Amino acid sequence: LRCKPLLIFKGKPGKGDSRRKAEHLKYHPGVVVIFNEKAWANTSNLLDWVKNQYSMASAYPLRDNEPRFLALDSFAPHKNKGKKQQKSESEAVKRHRLIEEKLQQELRDTFTNLKVTLSLIPGGCTAYVQVLDVLINKLIKGYIEEYEDLWIEENFEVWQSGKWSVGDRRILLTHWVAQAFERVHLEHKDAIIACFKSVGLSLAVDGTEDHLLKVRDCLDLTIGDWKQVVDGTD
Repeated sequence: LRCKPLLIFKGKPGKGDSRRKAEHLKYHPGVVVIFNEKAWANTSNLLDWVKNQYSMASAYPLRDNEPRFLALDSFAPHKNKGKKQQKSESEAVKRHRLIEEKLQQELRDTFTNLKVTLSLIPGGCTAYVQVLDVLINKLIKGYIEEYEDLWIEENFEVWQSGKWSVGDRRILLTHWVAQAFERVHLEHKDAIIACFKSVGLSLAVDGTEDHLLKVRDCLDLTIGDWKQVVDGTD
């Protein structure tokens, strides 16, 4: 629970006008909300998340400079990889590329300063070894749906009339997500810990927990002796 859920809504980046500021005051404090024009993750909001959330998300204070391990899906912002440079490009495209490259370098520097070791999940493997996809996302979505159904039941006339704004829906979603996120961590703590082990992300380094590795659809996994691999004898 050290990092809050991050919600990305479609809209002009920044704090916006007075109406959005008033809306923001109604968001649940247990989530972080940002806006961008395409409502998807990019290098800029990843960097912001690392600096303002992930950097503080440790049992150790920053001054201890403890090493970290972070598993990320394999897509451009996470891989610190932007679009390939074209042979010819307009000034606008060039300006955008240079800004992106600067952000990517800042992200690399930030990870280095935090002593982060990145584990990029290969394409096509997310459903098998990404803890969010294997377990957590389904639980959270189920609870959000439960809260939504309850709200509709209690506010059926409002829902049926459609007389509630997009802003109202965003506000409601922040509350549903925050409640679902907290509930998942309280009610499924042991399952989350077990899931990290089953996909191989938090097994004991001495090999004593290797038997806990259970990847979906991979029933005949053969686990070797990591010591021999390290020593170069296997």
